Parts: sequence; structure tokens; C-alpha cells
Amino acid sequence: MRTSLKYLFLLLIVGGSFGCKTKDPCTWSTAKDLATSDLKKCNADSSFYLMRKFSLDMNPLRKEKGIPLLPEDFHGIVYTVNYQVRWANWKVIDDTTYKGGYFQSKVLEWRGDTLKYDISNFKMNDSLDTWVAITYYQDTINHSPDYKLMYNYQNKYIPDSVITKRQADSIINSFNVFY
Repeated sequence: MRTSLKYLFLLLIVGGSFGCKTKDPCTWSTAKDLATSDLKKCNADSSFYLMRKFSLDMNPLRKEKGIPLLPEDFHGIVYTVNYQVRWANWKVIDDTTYKGGYFQSKVLEWRGDTLKYDISNFKMNDSLDTWVAITYYQDTINHSPDYKLMYNYQNKYIPDSVITKRQADSIINSFNVFY
């Protein structure tokens, strides 16, 4: 009798653990999770539909325009007040022993159904604390619906400087990162 109770208890624990492994379809962490979530079923706020639109759904346009693609495994940090999301590469950011260059994050902000900007940050874990940002942004200065690309470079000795696409690509490639 005692042995059969042990097996029954073990069966309940094992069976229960399989049941717990099912993922809540309304919970997301990565860009891929958001892209595959059933937002309608989850009664998601309209801002999440727009976040999806400007996240992985926008990768074909990014590819066409030469903008770094959003990787599926980047984790989201949401700023709903400003309709902004920061997608971060937690695999590398959390690895304190990682030395080298990597695609650190992508920050998106929108107003209504219009993208305000898409900033891709690349970082080198070196003694200079080097980074390059590629910004795809709406040209609000000239009150134009057009978008522009801007490239910035900085390290601990050189303040934020605008550079050319060619220079940005060269620096990012020196990080052994290709977008």
C-alpha cells in the first residue's frame, strides 16, 4: 500500500510539472513571443498591436531600407507612457564575462500608427566603452513624412559624433557583428 502511494504521489508531481510547462498565451518576453501572441484573445490594448507592427512585423521594411533587423530573441522592456519599447539582447548583456562586440538593443517609439524612430545600438565590451547607434527617424525638423538614417559613434574619449554609413558599417564589422 505504501509503495503504491509513493508511485501515485510521484505520478501527481510529474504530471503536474508537465501541466505547468504550458506557456500562458498572453504572456510575452521576446519579440517572437509578441509576434506569436493572440492579442485579440488576450484583450490587449491597442498599443500592443502597434508595438507588434513596429517590431518583427517591420523587419521586411528594415531589410529593404538597410536598417538592422530586430532579432526574434531580444527581450522587451515596455514604456507605455511614451509608446516606446526597448528590445534588449539579454543573452550578452547578462554575461559579464563576454568580451567583444554585439548588437545591444533596439529602441522603438511611435505616435499613433506612425513610427517616430528606430534606434539600433551596437556595443563593444572594450576598455574604450565603444558604441555605434544607427537611427532611422521621421524628419520632423523639415515637417516631412520622410524618414532618414543617422549614424553615431562614441567612446570614452570621443563624444557622440555623427559618422557616415560606411564608417558605421566598418566599425560594426570590426566588432564581428553583421546586420
